[in-house]
Amino acid sequence: MTRRQGELLLVGVILARSTSFIMSKFLLQTMGSNNVLAVRFTLAFLVLCVIFWKKMKKLDKDTLIYGTIIGIAYILVMVCEMGALKHLPTGKVSFLEGSAVVLVPIFEGIIRRKMPGKVELLTSIVAFVGIGLITLDSGKMYLNIGEIIAIMGAVFYAFGIISTDRYAKKVDPFLVGIVQIGVMGLFTGLVALFTGHPIIPSDPPRMGALLYLALVCTVFGFTFQSVGQKATTAEMSGLIAAINPVSASIIGAIILSEPVSLKLIFGAILIVGAIMAANLHNARQAKRAMYETINAANTNK
Repeated sequence: MTRRQGELLLVGVILARSTSFIMSKFLLQTMGSNNVLAVRFTLAFLVLCVIFWKKMKKLDKDTLIYGTIIGIAYILVMVCEMGALKHLPTGKVSFLEGSAVVLVPIFEGIIRRKMPGKVELLTSIVAFVGIGLITLDSGKMYLNIGEIIAIMGAVFYAFGIISTDRYAKKVDPFLVGIVQIGVMGLFTGLVALFTGHPIIPSDPPRMGALLYLALVCTVFGFTFQSVGQKATTAEMSGLIAAINPVSASIIGAIILSEPVSLKLIFGAILIVGAIMAANLHNARQAKRAMYETINAANTNK
């Protein structure tokens, strides 16, 4: 898979996952957050096992370890997301979780003991400003409990992106994604059992919402993230994640009849522009590296 194909796959993954906010908000009206997560990820894992059982015979120790680490990171993301949705609108949760777009290059710089490049940092900040224009209210100078929980989710999301970048390139990324979903289903299932009485709704609307969360937002939206990230960088993956609030805002406008303002449109332009600028920069760097390799080879002849 080429870098461009991987990034396009990541765009599709983020678009699929952005629809989960509305579905989760709907299910939280009658189900506990742990209950929703347990059914969602357990069902998704079972579907993956049925479809790809032959491929799963190739599981090894490293894949299990890496998938578990990534799964734990995203369990924490989802727990924070569901907790924040109890207190905040979907758009605001999406924004605060999307602040991982700024945290990824910062954390990467700390890990590598090297400051992120000017282009990576600038495009992340521009995307972050775009997210803020879409969802932040003006005039408020404090954080409530829902916003604090969502910011914690952003920190875990950044670590999830970085962990996926590290580990998905060492083993089969698809198998890592399946293990990740299995770990998320196991942990959330245990929590749901010990903290309440988990149920599976029988009414068609909620069953449909759960199936959508499991198949579209999880089987595709989580499993294929590892596949897409293998072809690109952690910084670019974090930047693509900034599409999430744009999509969430558009969905809110269509389904929930939320107003579309000039602020939303300008924020969307900033985010898309930042992604395009980062892509162009990466393409130029790749071309420069190719020319340097060719020149070095010619010099050594």
